[in-house]
Amino acid sequence: MSLAFLPLAAALVLSPGQFPPSSPPDSIARLVDMFALPRVAQGVTCRQFASTDPSGHGDDHGHFLRIEGKRAVLAECDGPGVIARLWSANAAGQLRVFLDGESTPRIDCPFPDLFTGKYPPFVEPIATHQGGGWISYFPIPFAKSCRVEVDDLADPGALYYQVQVLRYPKGTAMRTFTRELPANEKTALDRVLALWRSPGANPTPPSPDDGRVELSAKIPSEGALELPAISGPGVVVELRVEPKLTRPETIRQLKLVAEFDGGPGQSVLAPVGDFFGVGFGAKTYHGLALGWDGGGYCYFPMPFRREARLRLVNLSDSEIEARLVAVVRQLAAIPDDVGTFHAEFRAVDTVGEDLYEFASATGPGKWVGVNATLQGVGDLWYLEGNEEFTIDGEPKPSIVGTGTEDFFNGGWYWDSGPLALPLNGLGVKEEWTTNRTTPYRIQVPDAVPFAKSLVARIEHGSSNQVLDASYSSVAFWYGPTTPVMKMSNANYRIPRIWVTRPKGAIPATSLEWPIAANPRGATWDATSYGYAGAPFPLYQAFPISHFERDQPYAPPEIMTLDLSPGSKVSTSLRVDVGDRYEISMRLAGTPAGRSFDVAIDGKPLGKIDTRAPIVSPLTSPVIGTVGLASGRHVLEIRAPEAKGTSSNWFGIDSILLRPASPFVREWCVAPPVDAGATVEEVPDVERSFLANDFDPAKAGWKEVHATGDALDLNALVSTKAPVFAYVATWVRSPREQIVHARLGSDDGVRVWINGALAWSHPVHRPLSPDADECDLGLRAGWNLVLVKVRNDDGGFGLTLRLCDPNLELRCASRPE
Repeated sequence: MSLAFLPLAAALVLSPGQFPPSSPPDSIARLVDMFALPRVAQGVTCRQFASTDPSGHGDDHGHFLRIEGKRAVLAECDGPGVIARLWSANAAGQLRVFLDGESTPRIDCPFPDLFTGKYPPFVEPIATHQGGGWISYFPIPFAKSCRVEVDDLADPGALYYQVQVLRYPKGTAMRTFTRELPANEKTALDRVLALWRSPGANPTPPSPDDGRVELSAKIPSEGALELPAISGPGVVVELRVEPKLTRPETIRQLKLVAEFDGGPGQSVLAPVGDFFGVGFGAKTYHGLALGWDGGGYCYFPMPFRREARLRLVNLSDSEIEARLVAVVRQLAAIPDDVGTFHAEFRAVDTVGEDLYEFASATGPGKWVGVNATLQGVGDLWYLEGNEEFTIDGEPKPSIVGTGTEDFFNGGWYWDSGPLALPLNGLGVKEEWTTNRTTPYRIQVPDAVPFAKSLVARIEHGSSNQVLDASYSSVAFWYGPTTPVMKMSNANYRIPRIWVTRPKGAIPATSLEWPIAANPRGATWDATSYGYAGAPFPLYQAFPISHFERDQPYAPPEIMTLDLSPGSKVSTSLRVDVGDRYEISMRLAGTPAGRSFDVAIDGKPLGKIDTRAPIVSPLTSPVIGTVGLASGRHVLEIRAPEAKGTSSNWFGIDSILLRPASPFVREWCVAPPVDAGATVEEVPDVERSFLANDFDPAKAGWKEVHATGDALDLNALVSTKAPVFAYVATWVRSPREQIVHARLGSDDGVRVWINGALAWSHPVHRPLSPDADECDLGLRAGWNLVLVKVRNDDGGFGLTLRLCDPNLELRCASRPE
């Protein structure tokens, strides 16, 4: 064990300084003023204006204070105040911001320009478009009033938005926003940009009153590493935790604890991983207040009047080596309006019907952010949930959002993947595998004050329709010195990953295996750490997702096989729909350094190669692709001739046959058509499309070769909503036959073959390939397939492929 207490600029015995004054509320300096966060100002309130569906049904777009034609009023209130945050998922139209009752807007620009550097002083990264979100933190102060409008909207009903406003007591001095900044604000902007464009350094400048306390040790199981008590008054201006091992289970079971001023309990109580925003494992990122770069750093000021105690507790079964560092600033006194720092960890392994609660805090105080560690059971649809902040016992929440990723400043499920910005980011996005995300949002300029109480909650899915997900979080706020909620040690373990079988998976236990292979059933958790077989079928129909607990309890078993060297084992598979299939196996455990040969119907298919690491039981190594007619087929596995071993043990959960026929990429695309209420409504023009002699190319439809599997109808047809897209392709068949089709759409879809309706599905959903299936009756020669897709809002696309085991079909944008 080693201990050091070192001055940074001078010895701690020097005359202590004063608690720094806060930057003015109308200054851009607020964006980096960490010492303003602990100050709990009286009479300051926060309200969020948003496009939230007032009915609570989840259609959180196109709702405004009022709308007049194509002009929509997003926010309106009296001053003095500051528009602290503007967000949208699909910024469009002309943004106009009127201040102090003026008839001429102080801001007048295309809404997207505000976030793309085209409208100074709104510049990157203070105003930016990343992760699917359009977000601006550039402060817009006003002395008397503000009104935010968007005009010239092609489709007002499609706009998602949030406007967060801080209001100050009457008489508060407030400079009304101008695009030409005063000299002192230009200087402040330069400093903010330097810190925001290269986050990682402490935004609080060093002081001669700073000293450093650090301790390194190997912490035994159930043991602790504790810094010596630090006498006050003072502020912890920097905290670092550096575990030697950063496996997810290590940093989840290393608990950070802080007590200030001898309070009745701990005000910081959280796993190291979740506290620093890396709840599913260490990943380097740099934020303004929190980050991870070889260890976690925290720049939230932690004031104390008499004493501060900091320690790490090892909840794991093995020794953990770690280093704990605190930079402490000695002060003459802590002002009365300065609150205590709180970091509260909460965790729920399987969310139920109630909203998930981040925290319930007493005031006066200030909410300053949250890190979340989220895991679904089969999808990311929990992100449809809205945040709800209830302040000071108000009858209904004054802060209600439009979606989980929207709350964390993203959009469209963070369509560009993980990112790290100064105040928000996403460390992990694992869709359709673990379904894990780790979003964070730190609220510095948009911190939420409360006088008496704050309850911060969030839905899991629209109206909590996504159940059984695992949620954990660390919420940060300042307030009276009170203890945070304690979680049991079981909550400090990484949540188990539910293994659910995807569509088309054939359970290995449902197949017949020869006795010579010594087949035996086993559970997932007995063979793979951190995984568990789903005990019920998984129900999924966007945006609803949950285990069907009214079905019999039946956790899926895996099949273990033990093959002697050089032997083979075979089983019979039934294929219901003839098609080309990519065949893979979900393996539950394999001996290292083995390679098993696989054949189907006596023909070599590929190998199960266990010499490459298997990432997790959720991955299914592809063996090969083959065309299979409907009916039964024989699958054969041959063990290698392994020297020095008498067996080749491995486990199989299931065999997957994924459709592999090519997607249709040759299309004709019609101009957009105004949409009715559902995809089944018939515009007049549609009748001409169904005529026997209709030819899309001759009608002037655009011929398109899709470069990807999906047809991007936003790009090819229209971004407005609602709207109909009509697309067509010609299919050449060598004979008369019925062909099975697989299609996906966003949103509702109808399909005709040679003018006859073959499929209709009015639905609201994101694009998912192969979501629908139908039969198409083809005649010999060329056949016209017409598809109609309705766009409700947002994404707009189509996938189509025809089951073609022998690759005998041909698609073209016009018959040849």
